[in-house]
Order: sequence, then C-alpha cells, then structure tokens
Amino acid sequence: MSEPTVPPAAPAAGGLFADPAWAAALELAYGWRVEWVTAAGGGRLPLVVLDDAAGRRVSMLPFADCLPITAPHAAALLPELRARFPAHRIVLKCTATPEELSTLAGASVSRRAVGHRATATSPGPDSTFRRNVRRAERSGLTLHHARDSRATETFYRLYSDQRIAKFGAIPQPRAFFRAVAGQFVTPGRGYFLEVRREDRTIASALVLSHDGGEYYKFGTSDPEFLRERPNNLLFDHLRHRVSTGATRFLDLGLSGAGESYAGLRRFKASIGTEEYPITYLTADPPDFAAAARAEFLAGLQARTGALVSAGADPDACDELAGRIYHYFA
Repeated sequence: MSEPTVPPAAPAAGGLFADPAWAAALELAYGWRVEWVTAAGGGRLPLVVLDDAAGRRVSMLPFADCLPITAPHAAALLPELRARFPAHRIVLKCTATPEELSTLAGASVSRRAVGHRATATSPGPDSTFRRNVRRAERSGLTLHHARDSRATETFYRLYSDQRIAKFGAIPQPRAFFRAVAGQFVTPGRGYFLEVRREDRTIASALVLSHDGGEYYKFGTSDPEFLRERPNNLLFDHLRHRVSTGATRFLDLGLSGAGESYAGLRRFKASIGTEEYPITYLTADPPDFAAAARAEFLAGLQARTGALVSAGADPDACDELAGRIYHYFA
C-alpha cells in the first residue's frame, strides 16, 4: 500500500483550524466569510461573525476543535473583539488551561476538554490495544488509502448512518465533507483511510495534513463489524506512521473532560497519545439573549430527533442539516 508523504514543519496544537484551507471549506459549505485577526506574536487567526436566529456571535472558530490561542493571545484578543463587536457573544477555542484563562475579566469557561497527540517521544500503544490489532489482522481486515469521490461518499454514508443510529442525531451536511475533501484530499493534503472486509468498507477516517503532521478529524465504522476491531487496525497504522517518521505527529482531536468521555480518553491514551489542554472561553455582552438561544437550539434538536425517530432517509436528514446546522456554530 503506497503511503502519502508529508513535508516537515513545526507542529502546533490546533494549527489545522487556522489553515486557510479549513477556512475555505467553511466558506464553501456554509456561505460564511471568514475574517482574520493578528494574534500576539504575529500569527493570523480566523473568525466568523454570525447574526441569525441563534443570536449575534463571533466564533473562533465554528466546527473546529480549537485554534492555537494561548492565554496571552486570549488576553490580547478579547478586548479587541469586544470593542469591534459589542453586541456579540465571543467564543475563543483556546489551547490553554482553565486556570491560565481564569484571570480574564468579563469572560467565563464554557467548556473544558483535552486534545490528544502522539509524537516520536510519546509512549507506544499499550498491550490491550496491540492485542486488538492482532485480532483485526486475524479477521482478514485490510487497510487502503483513498482520495477519490467514491471515498468521500462512502465515508459520508457510514458516518451518517452511525450518527443517526448511535446518537439519534444528524451529521453536518454532505456539502461540508465534500468541501473539506476538496480543500485537503484533492490537492494531496489528506486522504481517507479505509478498513475493508473483502470489498466492503467497514470503517473510514478522514485524515488531514498540516504542519508536517496528520489530524484524525472524523471517523466512522459499521457497528456490525466492531468485534473485529477495525478501529484498532486503523489507529495502529496512523500511530505507526509517527513511529517510522512518515509524519511528525498524529493528532486525534478533542475529547470532553467530563466523566462521560472517560472511556474515549482512555482509548486514545491506549494508542500512545498524550493530552494537551483545550478550553472554550465565552464573553457575553450584557444584553445577550442566552436563554432564548438555548431554547431555539433545543427546538432544533427536538426537530432533528423527531425526524430520526420517524425513520427519515439520509437524504432528508442531509437536506435538514443544510438548512439548520449553521445555527449551532
């Protein structure tokens, strides 16, 4: 199996989402205009200004795990953004701890999370993970890199089915995944890593390249085949690329800090990753209608839940997602 190569560069937590290609995907999928601000130290960071039925808000950045916003960056950005957008809620998705951000007046921590990253100096996968990799290999599962439109559509079908069946929720619209693939996969800055059982794709991950490393941004698998451990095979391959120097790091994205995410955090640790902090910081103007926003979004969630419960087909779910998903940004 041929392997994609990634040019060397200095890694930065959250850097993928400050990439102009990610901004372009958001613009294509949602029709937004991404603006750029200069952070302390000279780096340019993206933001989206929103004004719709879900309220006025400035997000850095919608549908991103985090941006490379440290505590000094946040301290400089908040006053600037509050002066420019006095009637908007401001959300910064930072790579800093809640304690580092606690001194910022007029803002509060709205989410605590962690990211997961493996580098050449990180510990290797644990024994349980490796045992499950061997189980997948004995099952005859195979790995494949794919970059064509078929891979995008196969991924979306699996991802949509899993979101609906497992979580009772609809995914982002198909147009979003096509836009991300167009910005990253088509020009050779990413690929779909598929696990197949004979000719059937039973797991797929969208892997994006940035700063000399690889980001596992979205993944999905067929619940019918989970006992064969396709995800272990997939992550073992990605982790092996770090060990052999094919990529400088592997970033497995965000996990919540709460108890409900403990199993996910343990699984990512078993692959041989280390945690870094992610904290969402929110600053509301005095008259921001937070309760009205929460009520509006709850109504949308109830609507999607009813659609899923009624057994709506994926095309109907995709059509609804295209009309409402931007409100959750």
